[in-house]
Amino acid sequence: MVKQPTNFRKANEYGLVTDKPVDVQYGPWARTMIAFDVDGIFKQDSKESEYVKGPLDPTKVKVMYDDGHFNTCVIVSPSPYFPCDNAGKSLFKRYCKESSNTYRHKNLLDAVDDCMVKPDIKIYVSDNGDVAEARKAGFLYCDVKDFVAMMEGKPNYPSNMNDLVEKTFDDIKNEEEYYAK
Repeated sequence: MVKQPTNFRKANEYGLVTDKPVDVQYGPWARTMIAFDVDGIFKQDSKESEYVKGPLDPTKVKVMYDDGHFNTCVIVSPSPYFPCDNAGKSLFKRYCKESSNTYRHKNLLDAVDDCMVKPDIKIYVSDNGDVAEARKAGFLYCDVKDFVAMMEGKPNYPSNMNDLVEKTFDDIKNEEEYYAK
């Protein structure tokens, strides 16, 4: 199960808190949605171009972060290079009505709207730097390099989902301080 943020005030500042009691929001019963771009994110067959190849092993992501109950992974890109199983079916549920990156937030919102129980933590993993699109939909943006480093346990990178969320909060704070000058 994905560990959740321990700093509730920090989470509340960035709109991640629901109407659930604090112990449910980020305790063992918290729900997490991780939404993925496709091109440049997932490992692909060698025949695909370098543009669509990425560092994440989709099967490993599925095993580690998509338990089908508390933790859900989805695809929010219209790319035809989404990860598939042996039968050619997408490994993750897809939300891709909008094809433009400038409307990616609508795909993110569709994914949340489709949930019977809304996620408490929403993370968008991409390599495009489309932070504004993530924020419009109430998601934290996570660069794929940080996500991979967390999964691989690299030194000087977040070591678990909790640390990754904390790093994202720190990145937001630093950005806000930079632009406030």
